[in-house]
Amino acid sequence: MKDYIRAWNVMRLFRLVMGIIVVIQGLDAGYWMIVGIGIVFVGLSLLNVSTCNTPICKTSYSRSSKSDLKDITYEEVK
Repeated sequence: MKDYIRAWNVMRLFRLVMGIIVVIQGLDAGYWMIVGIGIVFVGLSLLNVSTCNTPICKTSYSRSSKSDLKDITYEEVK
């Protein structure tokens, strides 16, 4: 439980607060689609899932060794 509480950060708290506010506003206005969006925000924060938690957002790059580098020559254009 301590690890769960320790893992909270500013963005996670922001999503939780925004989700609660959106749910309350949606219920007050009677827009059930807005309530659903608020529930998604609350769920994201409680489950500690971000929108970029998938491997799609990760960038991979390969480091080239010095042997892979080619000498580039430039020609002056007048």
